[in-house]
Order: sequence, then structure tokens, then C-alpha cells
Amino acid sequence: MSEHWDIYLTQSNNNNVFVRLDLGIKDSVPISGADKLVQVSIQTKSLFSKKMNFELLHIIEDEIGSALTESDFYIGVITEADMRTFYIYTIQEKKLLNTVESILSKHKKQTSDISIVDDPEWSFYLETLYPDVYKYQWIQDRHVVEQLIANNDNQKVPREITHWLYFSDIASRESYKNKLDREVYKIIDETTFEEETDYPYQLSISHKGTTELETIYQYTTELIKKSLEVGGNYDGWETQVIQSK
Repeated sequence: MSEHWDIYLTQSNNNNVFVRLDLGIKDSVPISGADKLVQVSIQTKSLFSKKMNFELLHIIEDEIGSALTESDFYIGVITEADMRTFYIYTIQEKKLLNTVESILSKHKKQTSDISIVDDPEWSFYLETLYPDVYKYQWIQDRHVVEQLIANNDNQKVPREITHWLYFSDIASRESYKNKLDREVYKIIDETTFEEETDYPYQLSISHKGTTELETIYQYTTELIKKSLEVGGNYDGWETQVIQSK
């Protein structure tokens, strides 16, 4: 449906779960008539086992994707420890069902299951599959970290990391500042924008730390939580590249 696919990590029953989805359609759904959500589940080995046949799973996914019509809307995949599930909204339920069953019949060694649920509001996509503010930030953090790695960044070296936040009024910005641990965070700048915007009061702060994803995500999670408490908006971070020798 769009080219804006991405992946994030979450947990279910204390197990890691990878969610891959089309992020680019959020403002375009639900689609009229595409009331049925088809879920195609394929039993696999352990997610972290070398025996898991990723190549075969990719083949099955490609075959399903290639067989979809303009009446079908492929929106995401969930990979658990022993299961990979593909999610497709459709206007033509029976036609899609026959297509998927035909594809799966060629891969009989893989235990599979197809289920169909009514979801005219696309609640599964909007409320379950689409990442909340914290998981969405994990995606953004990962992108920045990947860019740093591409520039040969030594992730283990602590350095100043700058964060930006925006607020609807001065009182909210002051309340946020009061929530910060000043032994960890330093106020860099405060700016007020003249143009009309919902969040004209900017705050930039920094902390000293590494750029390892798990570490940086702990900071961004904390900063987002505090911003939500005062109605603010966290808007990301940046830092200098410290190249490995």
C-alpha cells in the first residue's frame, strides 16, 4: 500500500516479538469495503534457532504478496518464537482465501492456519499493530543509531547527546524542566517561535552517554514519559560521530 514499512521489537508473555508493518497508511484507513482481516499463521521453529527456515518464510510471503489484487491490503507481519503471522485486509474474502490456501498447499511441511475476523474500523492495525509513542520512538532511535554505525561510530564512547522537546505554553515547559534530574540533564537552550504552531515553546537539553540502542532508548523513554505528563512533545535527538580507531 505504501513504501514506508518498518519494524519494531516488543514483548508478549515475556517473549520477544518482532512487528513489521506498513507505517505509511495510518491516515488513509480504514478503507471502505475492506472489512475482513485475514490472518495467515505459519508454525516455525524457535525464532532464535538456526533451524528456522527464513528463506522458506520469505518465499511464502513473496508468493502471497505477488498474488494479491487491488482488493487486498497487506498491512503487516508478526514474528513470534514459534509463529509468523501475515495480516491482510480484503474486500473479496473468498477470493483471497482461495488464493492463500492454494499457496500454502505447496508448502505442506509447514503447519499453517488461516483465520478471518470482521474489522471494518481496522482496529487491529490502528490499535494493536501500529506502534504506540514509545515503540515508535524505538524505531526512530534505531534509525539514528544505524546512521551513526554507518559512519563508523564507536557506540561505547560516552558523548553529549542533545534532545529537543516542544510545549504548548511556558508553564508546561517550566513544569517539564522541574521534572528533570539536573545531575543527568543539562539545559542547552529555550526558544519561542513566532509562527503559529501548537507547540511554539522549544526546549533543548543534553545528557552524556553512549549511543548503544538499548541505552539511548532508556533515556528517550524517560523523556517521552515526562513530556506526556505535561502535554509536551518529544522530538528526537542527535549527537556527534566518534569514529572507531
